[in-house]
Amino acid sequence: MERIIQGFEKRLQHRRAHPTVKSAEYLYECMKNYYERVYHAKEEQRPLACSGIFPPLELFYAMDITPFILENYSVVVLSQGVGQEYFDRAEGYGVSSELCSIHRAAIGMAVAGAVPAPDFLVSTGHTCDASVKTFEILRNFYQCPAFLLDSPYESGDEAVTYYKGEIHSLVQFLEEQTHRKLDYGRLEEHVRLSKTAYDYMFQINELRKAVPSPLSGRDALRDRGILLNSAGLPEAVKYLEARCHEIKEQVDRREGAGHEERHRIIWYGGIPSFDLTLTDWLEQEYRATIVMNMANYLTGGPGDTSDPIDYLARKAFWSGMRTYGDAAQGGVVEELVKMCRDYQADGVIFFANWGCKQGCGLLRLMNDGVKEKLGIRTLILDGDMIDSRVVSTAQMKTKINEFFAMLPG
Repeated sequence: MERIIQGFEKRLQHRRAHPTVKSAEYLYECMKNYYERVYHAKEEQRPLACSGIFPPLELFYAMDITPFILENYSVVVLSQGVGQEYFDRAEGYGVSSELCSIHRAAIGMAVAGAVPAPDFLVSTGHTCDASVKTFEILRNFYQCPAFLLDSPYESGDEAVTYYKGEIHSLVQFLEEQTHRKLDYGRLEEHVRLSKTAYDYMFQINELRKAVPSPLSGRDALRDRGILLNSAGLPEAVKYLEARCHEIKEQVDRREGAGHEERHRIIWYGGIPSFDLTLTDWLEQEYRATIVMNMANYLTGGPGDTSDPIDYLARKAFWSGMRTYGDAAQGGVVEELVKMCRDYQADGVIFFANWGCKQGCGLLRLMNDGVKEKLGIRTLILDGDMIDSRVVSTAQMKTKINEFFAMLPG
């Protein structure tokens, strides 16, 4: 983790010495601060919570708890071309090689002692079944208290009411672990900051509907990353406010993502982080812009913060990843069709991430639904987000070449 912090520090200093847009500086500042909080939590006597990507960060920050998003950290590390040994450490510990690589790497890091030991764990079944099993394994390994937010499969008002109850139970758990009561005034402040950040994220998503679309696929990922780590903090607002204004100016100039836009693509599923140049190549080679991706897509919102617990419960259902939970009601297809229409997409790439049982299990449903309702071309692209051994970049490029050969224009 020291190397990660040093990397963000070097990028920050370089950007300050060679300024471009302000959001670039704020991005590295925010990421460096996040990892420094995690790294120094124990010596500064702050409770460290190992958390999944969906529990409410605002609650942790309101109680002076440092959240460590281990799943996201495994992506950050492996995307730098290092850390393959963590797969072997996890499998040596007894974890199946068929588990999602993100979670295998996370478990391997824990077993190897490559990450700080948490005081407690907080997870949820929101979208990701593998996450539930991963945190069970981590609980047994660390022998520490753990809390699972039980996430309903549906997304209506009844589901929100149920999830509010779960968050109230989480508050009780955190109070027991920290031996202090939640200050609801502080929670309201962090929720207010969270809403402001998400309001900017909603605006950015609206701006991506422009023709030409202003962001590349890789460029857009940083926005979601900030919310994963720092929702509820002033620095997230600072970054997203600057980012939103910069993109608005770009749209006003009718400036695209750095190439002439011929195709508008929806990328549904994870992006292979072990080689992010794949999406750069796709966009440059075929003058195609990834106008929206699953990780950045938000439904609902912008939300009312008068009841902070209600806000946190409703916000949990905004993520595009959450639509996996509505598969039985056809919600995932309806949302994907809406996304394609709103962003004027002429093609969809479904990334079939090896080990993602619910994601891969839904591909036929989504693929057929888009073809039937819109008649646009689709590609199911086999691969893995962080394990380059599953499908190589060259193999993925071959499939992408075949896909674009079918697209008109």
